Amino acid sequence: MKKKEFNLDPRVREFIDHLEGGLAAAGLSFADYLPQYVILEHADDKTKTYDGLIFSQVANPSDNLYKVCVAQDGVHFYGANASKLPFNFDQSPAKVAILFLVAMIKEEIIDPPNCPHCEEAKK
Repeated sequence: MKKKEFNLDPRVREFIDHLEGGLAAAGLSFADYLPQYVILEHADDKTKTYDGLIFSQVANPSDNLYKVCVAQDGVHFYGANASKLPFNFDQSPAKVAILFLVAMIKEEIIDPPNCPHCEEAKK
């Protein structure tokens, strides 16, 4: 069986390159964060797919609690507070990668941002 070649969006590749390079410079191996390339479905059109990367925010995790997914539109968090840190002009993939890099080196977790609409609904 031939291994699928992943066609990563340049924004995903930029994120991965910065994160992986920064971890290596800090003496850490990205492999310890269990990166896994995945094929993702578009939320609105399930017939369209794109490639992404799931990784843990903690080294050698014992569960999936702190996993996130890097996709073409940003970093997605899962669970009770599913949300994302989007990529945009002011928040480039490199800047978001550095945010994760510093947290991972310091062994801290980035919690998902709160959805403003959800917060308003709680009031």
